Amino acid sequence: MQIPGLTRRGEDQIQPRERKTIKGYEPYTLGAGRRACLLVHGIAGSPAQMRGLAEALAISGITARGTLLPGHGTHPDDLDGIVWQDWYEHIHKEYCGLKSEFDDVSLVGFSIGAALAAHYAAYNHIDRLVLLNVPLCPLNDRFPTSLMLRLYGAFFKTVKGRPEKLVDADGEPFSYVYDRVPTAILRTMSELIEIVRERLDRIHSPVLIIQSRNDKVSGSKSGPLAYQRVSSSDKRLVMLERSGHSIMMDVEQELVFRQIIGFLKGETVQ
Repeated sequence: MQIPGLTRRGEDQIQPRERKTIKGYEPYTLGAGRRACLLVHGIAGSPAQMRGLAEALAISGITARGTLLPGHGTHPDDLDGIVWQDWYEHIHKEYCGLKSEFDDVSLVGFSIGAALAAHYAAYNHIDRLVLLNVPLCPLNDRFPTSLMLRLYGAFFKTVKGRPEKLVDADGEPFSYVYDRVPTAILRTMSELIEIVRERLDRIHSPVLIIQSRNDKVSGSKSGPLAYQRVSSSDKRLVMLERSGHSIMMDVEQELVFRQIIGFLKGETVQ
């Protein structure tokens, strides 16, 4: 059956992965509320990136599902050969699974996960949509992000990251993101971003957009652009003054969580 918003070339088929999921990277479901939401992490990340938010949602009475995108949670090399359509198809399966159990299911995406969430909402009915530092605008005003990503990918095989760490249940530190990714993944990210920019007007679901002014990864203009282009009658934009890219673990974490929880419950938050 054709999934709305999903197009594939014949060769774009996900490769089987045989590695075990790294401890701490596993997907999870927290809470037992009547409402539910699907949390979509960023590139090279994992559900652990969203766990603090998931715990806050669960306490507030919202069931939170932290999903693990294909190619993640095992080894950086497993991203090689992955295309955005693989992630999109995975989100569709997860969202439909939640929708079969809950009447009200929202979609919350961070970074490239927000781009995926936006694209999904452009072609499917979503009860509520939350976009956190969605990457839409170039970081350099002179050159499009897509061009910069493609040029980088032409000269380098991998992109090194900054593996931030959390503490697991046993008190041991672990990195919740890959320390590198294959540059081939940049091409499919670039393709997705370009598509999303042109499809934002198809979004009619209630949407909350949270954007950091100091976001050096997604670009601070991305949130306002999304707010301007979506067709939702209920849309909200929150600009953060002191946070960087990882807003769910930064100095304004409490504000971010409060805004998301209030929005998902249909409340007005100051």
